[in-house]
Amino acid sequence: MKIITFAYGDLTFRTFVREDIAEVFPLIKDNWELTQYMLWDPPSEIGETYAAHDRRPHKPYGFAVRRGGVIIGRASIREVDHGAGSADIGYWVHQSAQRQGLGTELIKGLTQYITQRMGLRKITAQTFLGNIASQKALAKAGFRQVKRLTNAVEKNGEMLDEYLYEYERFALWPAIDLLGGDVVRLRQGDYAQVSTYTTAVPTLVAELSTFAGGIHVVDLDGAKAGKRVNTAVIEQIVEHATVPVELGGGIRTLADARETLALGVSRVIYGSAAVQNPTVVEQALQELGPAQVVLGVDARDGRVATHGWESDSGVMVDELIERFVPWGLRTVISTDIATDGMLQGPNLPSLRALQGKFSQLRVIASGGVASVGDIRATQAAGLAGVIFGKAYYEGRLPLRELQNYYTPPA
Repeated sequence: MKIITFAYGDLTFRTFVREDIAEVFPLIKDNWELTQYMLWDPPSEIGETYAAHDRRPHKPYGFAVRRGGVIIGRASIREVDHGAGSADIGYWVHQSAQRQGLGTELIKGLTQYITQRMGLRKITAQTFLGNIASQKALAKAGFRQVKRLTNAVEKNGEMLDEYLYEYERFALWPAIDLLGGDVVRLRQGDYAQVSTYTTAVPTLVAELSTFAGGIHVVDLDGAKAGKRVNTAVIEQIVEHATVPVELGGGIRTLADARETLALGVSRVIYGSAAVQNPTVVEQALQELGPAQVVLGVDARDGRVATHGWESDSGVMVDELIERFVPWGLRTVISTDIATDGMLQGPNLPSLRALQGKFSQLRVIASGGVASVGDIRATQAAGLAGVIFGKAYYEGRLPLRELQNYYTPPA
């Protein structure tokens, strides 16, 4: 059996082996909940535990977790789906090691291994409704509560509900802005200040796919016209991308969203329509689901701008976001028009405040990135991801550094 060992802070994770049973058994005997997390069998004596262990196929992603050489808990990586880039986790910390922040550290260590070593981007976990300590540990480790699972697990003959928590790796979203069929960047959203880039779309998309969590596409013509314009180029992007593609600009109706998703786009971004016709966004969230519907908030001085940033709606950013939270909104793209295309760094205080206020949402920052340091600062500020364009096209973000962004230091 392959033995996996890694460390995080004071904790050491090592594939759980038969020899660990003798150390673990005294901690969990006759306790249903602990056996579920530590051995996945309700043993009555240690011999039964050895026999049960021997009957089951060995799983390298079940770990004994030690501090100072002593087992203080167990963690597991379950239901690994490399195609979807996802995994589910379970963990337990013994009562002697609780109330020391070790649950959070254990989850962080497991998360780091999954995202950096296994290359997965999404992690889920479940916890009982009454397990407040576990809920706090998951939240501190960067997980967000997604929904309540009804009759999720059986305990003593009774079906119990659980909360589902979700974590997604900080994502790099390089941008492709389209104007007249060309790849461009605007300066502060001004259509009169355009930089055009001549790299062939298939070549560009293939390059971006080597590091991106997804590709952020904006149909600038569509944003002004109120309907999708650059369809042929969008189809070309989807054809050559090996990562998800999201699209904004010109999506005003539910039919627009359906048609866009039918092109192979993974999710659509509602911007102006969210201000002018919010019921459409509510319907889209209900019918298409929050995984495929994103709210794009383009702001100038705290107010939402619409129609390709040319109109001031007078609507405050917080007010717009709050409207859609009850409808299941999960992801917000926050663009600070004042910093967009300026290469002077993102507006971190504003972004940090927005993510803090809407901690249940994934806020993706857009605007101002000039260096890999800006990307790391955005991640450190607690944002879910970052969108960048001009800095990449002008060579300020080296391809190799972006490709190695998630690689842990040697």
